[in-house]
Amino acid sequence: MYWLVESKDQLKRLSNSSYKEAYVDVLPCDDKLHPAENSVCAVYLRPKESTKGYVIPIAHTDTLNVSYNEVINILSGYNILYTSDLKSAYHYFNLTNLYSCCVPPGGFDKAQTQTHKIFKRRFPKLKDINRIIPIVKHYEAFQEDYKNLTNSFKYNNQKYADFFNKRVSVVYYNIERSGIGINTELFFKHFYHRDKPVVYPQYNLNTTTTRPSNKHGGVNYAALNKKTGERSAFVPTNDYFVEFDVKAYHPVLVSHLIGYKFDDADVHQSFANMYGVSREKAKEITFQQFYGRVFAKYKDLSYFKLLLKKQEDLYNEYESKGYFEEPISGYRFEKSILGEMNKEKIFNYFLQATESSYNVEILESIQEILKGSYTKLVLTVYDSFLLDVKKGEENHLAEIQKVFKNKGLNTSIKSGYDYNFR
Repeated sequence: MYWLVESKDQLKRLSNSSYKEAYVDVLPCDDKLHPAENSVCAVYLRPKESTKGYVIPIAHTDTLNVSYNEVINILSGYNILYTSDLKSAYHYFNLTNLYSCCVPPGGFDKAQTQTHKIFKRRFPKLKDINRIIPIVKHYEAFQEDYKNLTNSFKYNNQKYADFFNKRVSVVYYNIERSGIGINTELFFKHFYHRDKPVVYPQYNLNTTTTRPSNKHGGVNYAALNKKTGERSAFVPTNDYFVEFDVKAYHPVLVSHLIGYKFDDADVHQSFANMYGVSREKAKEITFQQFYGRVFAKYKDLSYFKLLLKKQEDLYNEYESKGYFEEPISGYRFEKSILGEMNKEKIFNYFLQATESSYNVEILESIQEILKGSYTKLVLTVYDSFLLDVKKGEENHLAEIQKVFKNKGLNTSIKSGYDYNFR
């Protein structure tokens, strides 16, 4: 069968094939748009046992086009559909048989032909540019991508592959599709012009430590400035914002990892008591040690004794096994990839990975609580979780507070009518 599938007969033959596993990729109409508001130009389908892949056009200008529902019917017939970007794929096809073949730390940059580069250079502001780039050039790029991914369909670490596929990708997809409301005038003042009153953050899940970054359209949603007023551009689509901030997240996580119990609910006051300094000075000292080295004068304090032992254990594991593993997710930091690292850096990576795993568990619980509600989780930034709350659904907030307490975490809560909480 020809590689371009655009007739009813071709669709039927592809649908009736006995293939049960395939690689699938989506060609969006506009590469610059977030997947939550994009549309599908074409789909590439490469059955694993086939000698070639097929392009099924849905909205290309120089082909006959197939309906979206017909494509869904074909894709639904497979037991497993591997894809290079699972979270994005969910925005286009919310199918239960999707599975990532590009699990971190395996990075992947999609191929572009010279024709792609020429079109994009010549028409930098043209929307839906993929609809006019010749379909055969898209096919060439898809074929190249598949060739580059052929070693990614089996996993050395099945535990983390399952965690990433079934949990990580799902919770961040759910946040992305919720979007976050904006005041369009203020958003234009601080960022760029946008007519729609909602924007969509985009979480990058393929980072060295598994801690997601979050950027889209030139906006870094993980580092919005509290002093410039830009956070005021973000407003609820329901009635008001509520943010849960985890207090002293990393020091508390470390206490869980090393088996230490603080003598005060206020962790920074506990450190102040240890150091014999003010609470504010204690915060400064603690974070200097967390992201550097434990000071000699404090290394005999119980907390830091246990911390140093944990660092030593992780370092020895890294050297002897060639990797160390975050136990919740099963994510492995491989020496063959990361090379030589000191004890402090190894522990810092371990800590960020543990935070990421805790956050996935927290996000799952919050999303389960909010299922069927107008209130939604619209943004998470490391130690903070932002909710867009509908009046009358405040009972969910107490349930969410329990989620943090059950994880041994204390939170502060802010509310307001924009992201500056005014």
